[in-house]
Amino acid sequence: KACRFNATQEPDLTTACDDEKRGIAYVAYTHSILNLPNTPLMILIATFMVKWSDKAGKRRKPIILMPLIGVMFEVIFASLHSYFWTWPIVFVVLTRNLCKTLSGGIILFHSSTALFVTDHSDEKSRMARMGVLSMIPHFGIPLSSLVAGYILRTYGFACSYLMCLVLSIISFVLGIILIEDQPVPITEPVKICNIMNPLGVLGTVKVLFKKRSGRKRMFLLLLIISKMAVNFSITG
Repeated sequence: KACRFNATQEPDLTTACDDEKRGIAYVAYTHSILNLPNTPLMILIATFMVKWSDKAGKRRKPIILMPLIGVMFEVIFASLHSYFWTWPIVFVVLTRNLCKTLSGGIILFHSSTALFVTDHSDEKSRMARMGVLSMIPHFGIPLSSLVAGYILRTYGFACSYLMCLVLSIISFVLGIILIEDQPVPITEPVKICNIMNPLGVLGTVKVLFKKRSGRKRMFLLLLIISKMAVNFSITG
């Protein structure tokens, strides 16, 4: 949409951009401004939901499925935007960010799946399972990009989004059927005011800096810094 400023319907994607520099600049500016509050809000929601999961007896299934619901709505809105081509780009980014933020996005999904794997693993198998969990996105991203690129150029945006919607629905249904929680007895009732406390985020951050035996704290901080550097370079 940023490349074809006067188009009223989805153009031929094999044609050149009308003004590539202008399109890139517009997309970069729009995403940088509108995405700025997105990540902090997702962190807050993910923190709140993980805390609720712990207080509710380690119920991981709801917080695993919650981001998948957000993905389904995100894809539905994207499909509508591809059909109603004249809808503004700002509306596209806003609806996408709204779905991601309210559902916790990828932050909540990674956190909840890691918690689920940890709950169902012993000390011997935990490291291997967490390693496999960390590798899955790195294998999935290039594979999905390859398939999506072919479908996009061959069939257009609508078909690409339809495929994403079908995969999201299948994942959601499989999650409902296959994921089984091992609930822990609740010692006290869950209070929303205790869960929805922004100060709890500070407590989560303080855990990173608490004293640990040996050089574990230093290694943990170096690991976080290296992870941030890698993500910054990839995102940029």
